[in-house]
Amino acid sequence: MEGLQPLVVLLLFAAIGVVVVQSLRLARQRQIASAYQAAAAREYRRHVAHHERSARAVAGESSAHVLLARAGYRVLEHQVAGSWTVHADGRPQTFDLRGDYLVAREGRCYVAEVKTGQQATRLSHAATRRQLLEYRAAFDVDGVLLVDADQETITHVEFEQADRLASNAGTSSNALAPGGRARILALLVVFAAGLLVGAALTLHAS
Repeated sequence: MEGLQPLVVLLLFAAIGVVVVQSLRLARQRQIASAYQAAAAREYRRHVAHHERSARAVAGESSAHVLLARAGYRVLEHQVAGSWTVHADGRPQTFDLRGDYLVAREGRCYVAEVKTGQQATRLSHAATRRQLLEYRAAFDVDGVLLVDADQETITHVEFEQADRLASNAGTSSNALAPGGRARILALLVVFAAGLLVGAALTLHAS
C-alpha cells in the first residue's frame, strides 16, 4: 500500500493538471467567441448606420429638389457628371465626379451639393469645403450651392480666388465674343480711314 501512495499522488496531480488545462482552454474559447460576437455586433452597427445614412441622404436629395424649386431654382439635371484635370510632373490626370443637382436661376447656373447630418452641412467641415471647391473647379458654372436638407437652407458659397479666376476667364472670352470682335473691327476701320485721310491730305498739300 505504501508503494501505491506516490502513484496515487502522481495521478492526482495529473488529474488536477488536466482540469486546469481544460479550464484554460474553455476560458480561451469563451474569449474568442466573445471577441467574434463583439466584432459581429460592431459590423452590424456599422451596417445599420451606413444604411441609415444612405436612406437619409436619399431622402435629403428628394427634399432638396422641392427646396430648390421653392427657392426659385430650376433643376436642369440630377446627378450631373463633371471632371477636372490636374498636371502631375507635366502629366495630366483627370478626375471624374458627380454633383447632386445642376440648377439655374436668373440666367445663372449653379451646381448644388446636398448634405445631411450635423457635420457635413457645415463649411467648417474640411471635407465639405474641399468638395465644394473641387466642384467649383470641375463644373463650368457661375457658383456652388450647399443645400442643408435637414435645416432646409441653401447657402451660396463663393471661393474668392477661384471665382476671380473664373470671372477673369469669362472676361477674356467675352473680348473675343461677336460683340467684342465687332468693336475691334470698328476701331480698325476708323484707324484705316484716318490713315487714308492723312495720306490724301499729304498728297493734296504736295
